[in-house]
Amino acid sequence: MLRKLVVLALALPLLAAATPQGQVDISVSGYDVTFTLHDMQGVNQNYEVTVGTTCTDANDTQLPIGNAGNPYIYEVHWFGHYDRLGSFTAPPEAVSCRSQLIAAKWFKGEPVQAWVLDPWETYTVPR
Repeated sequence: MLRKLVVLALALPLLAAATPQGQVDISVSGYDVTFTLHDMQGVNQNYEVTVGTTCTDANDTQLPIGNAGNPYIYEVHWFGHYDRLGSFTAPPEAVSCRSQLIAAKWFKGEPVQAWVLDPWETYTVPR
């Protein structure tokens, strides 16, 4: 019995999932914003990878651009195919936006863990 426990203890690091890693490149052309993911590691089809974006107007007021549960955050999602581009069109009143890359692990339809892969990046929306 002790031998089985020792073998199991030695195998646990091999069974543990790697901490997800990745980065997002943001390209802005007018109001069109394109997200390109790269260096994605430790994620698979059980992970939802999301770029969340918020935008503000000239008065630094957050704009209601949401497309999911939060009315102020626009979300672009990937499940397992991280080589595809994501895109977003900023509203005409936007002066600046910021985006963040996160990953969430799902199990039986529920998120069980989440990580920030690339912190908030702020960028200007050309007028």
